[in-house]
Amino acid sequence: MPEGDTIHVARQRVAPVLEGRTLDRFWAGKLRGRRPRVGQHIEAVRVHGKHLLIDFDGELTLQVHLGMVGRWSVPSGAVDDDETFARYRRNPRLRLYLATAGGVALCYAAPTIQTFLRSDEPDHLTPLSNLGPDLCVADADAAPVVAEAVRRLRARLPGSDLIADALLDQEVAAGIGNVYRSEVLHRHGIWPFTPVNRLDDETLTALFTTACRQLWRNSRQPGPRRTTTAPIAGDAGRTDNTFVYHRYRAPCRRCGTPIDRSYEGRYARSAYWCPRCQAEPDDGVATR
Repeated sequence: MPEGDTIHVARQRVAPVLEGRTLDRFWAGKLRGRRPRVGQHIEAVRVHGKHLLIDFDGELTLQVHLGMVGRWSVPSGAVDDDETFARYRRNPRLRLYLATAGGVALCYAAPTIQTFLRSDEPDHLTPLSNLGPDLCVADADAAPVVAEAVRRLRARLPGSDLIADALLDQEVAAGIGNVYRSEVLHRHGIWPFTPVNRLDDETLTALFTTACRQLWRNSRQPGPRRTTTAPIAGDAGRTDNTFVYHRYRAPCRRCGTPIDRSYEGRYARSAYWCPRCQAEPDDGVATR
């Protein structure tokens, strides 16, 4: 599933085509309810966590979640006309076609596409109402975002919840997925199945701060592969891309111990960790 940095990169791709422009053509095969209209002004393209949001005048927002396989595309040099639209429309995976004078933006295979009125908040729920703060922010903006994430974690989750689950909870903080939870926990030497109530606020602050830095760096310097091992706050430089994620049974890039993997937890999602760098606490307390 795309994580927050991926959606910010997608925004950088589609915003020049859409933002500040007038909608010339709109097609969404499975959208129900309110729909953007030809002639509407596109005020902004923005991101919150794993959601890409296109704001139209009239308080209307189009919200897209890419799920596991969705993606955005901006064909180079594409000019909207009936032939162009018909060509892309033939793809059964096409979900959205938006055209302006700036070009064409396409969305494929996204499972969640809906609209809501921005004026509905705060009096009524929208798809974003319960989300935590977006962690993909620059260092200068991170402190209040991290503080809110820690506050939400303490207020929302029972202390017995596992930290690996807490980091995936989008109502605590938005943007972290399997990659970043595994990499952030490895960086700080924390066993993924540690209960939240065994971690102090200083540790939680460090985890969310690292997540912010890794998400932001990868959103601003997109490359063929996401990197979580490049220098952060004084680390020695590295060129490989992850320490533990997707490296089951491969050697840890810090200590050489084979990486472990588990699908335990609330979400039954794959968590990767190094049994040596992130050793299970030896205190007799069962947490798995």
